[in-house]
Amino acid sequence: MPGNTGVPPIQYGYGTASKALDLSVPYAVVTMDVPWSLVRGFAATPPQKIVEPTSMTLDALESMARLIPKVEVIFGIGGGTAHDAAKFVAMQQGCRLIQIPTMIGGDAALTPPVGIREEGRVRYVGSVPCDRVVVDYAILQNAPPELVRVGACDCLSSETALRDWRVAAGADQAAWDEAVSHDARRTLDSIRRSRFQIRDCTPRGIRAIFDGFASYAGLALDLGNDRAQEGSEHFLAYFVEFLTQRSYVHGQLLGVCLAAVAYLFGESFSGLMSTLGDMGINTDPTRIGITADILIDALVGLQDFVREGGYYYTHAHERAISRTEARESVRALTSVK
Repeated sequence: MPGNTGVPPIQYGYGTASKALDLSVPYAVVTMDVPWSLVRGFAATPPQKIVEPTSMTLDALESMARLIPKVEVIFGIGGGTAHDAAKFVAMQQGCRLIQIPTMIGGDAALTPPVGIREEGRVRYVGSVPCDRVVVDYAILQNAPPELVRVGACDCLSSETALRDWRVAAGADQAAWDEAVSHDARRTLDSIRRSRFQIRDCTPRGIRAIFDGFASYAGLALDLGNDRAQEGSEHFLAYFVEFLTQRSYVHGQLLGVCLAAVAYLFGESFSGLMSTLGDMGINTDPTRIGITADILIDALVGLQDFVREGGYYYTHAHERAISRTEARESVRALTSVK
């Protein structure tokens, strides 16, 4: 397979998507109708095949992959589902992978692991190198702003993830790495400093998010796990998806779960909510179709979920959440305007 499974280079600018799609080799596209409509006019030649992922189960991805002839390049164009599905196809074919985000739901475009859904849970089935990630400011600035800003939540999650990691180290469930922790906090500070640019979806704000993704992806490679950026807030998001059996824009769901976990396990809830507010990110779960009862059930059942699912040690393993505490957390999220 070409390249390596390290952090891919990122091409920033206006018109970068047009340059990426100006190629004469056989290629296929994994996308959806709206993202493809934004970039199809840039293609110098038509793709061999365009496919739309309908599910992230292994059977569905294998069926989709069989529809694609042998090509030299796979493009993932859209959000996290398109990026993850494109990674699966590139892994199957052993071809080059180019990701073109048209929104920023999370960091899937930059990370090498290939994730699927199995019985409602996330499972990784391999890793694949990405040739490059193409960030076209014009395309992202034409997206709904809320679908760009929320990408920052996949960096802000480091706030609670680092606390989880410290708890795990104190319980002899993980080895603490001070250098990695320092670098993670430096990245977190950079994201916070760019909060108003992220709110306004300026090139600086967009770049701050992707640079943050790249930084955390590099730390994960150095560390051998995602502890610097992923903890109980991500596991709560996975549990909400498990309970509802539906998918969400990752950043929107993560923002809700990050705030809920920070309220219960952290010491920086007010600071986090101030940062999210400055970024224009709303954490009311009802805005993305999650009822208060579902989030309360997820919080109360989180300890059993992480233990049974084999997730690495976090606050959620150590401390059960009562229904009263869960209600207070949800009330805190929905009371912020």
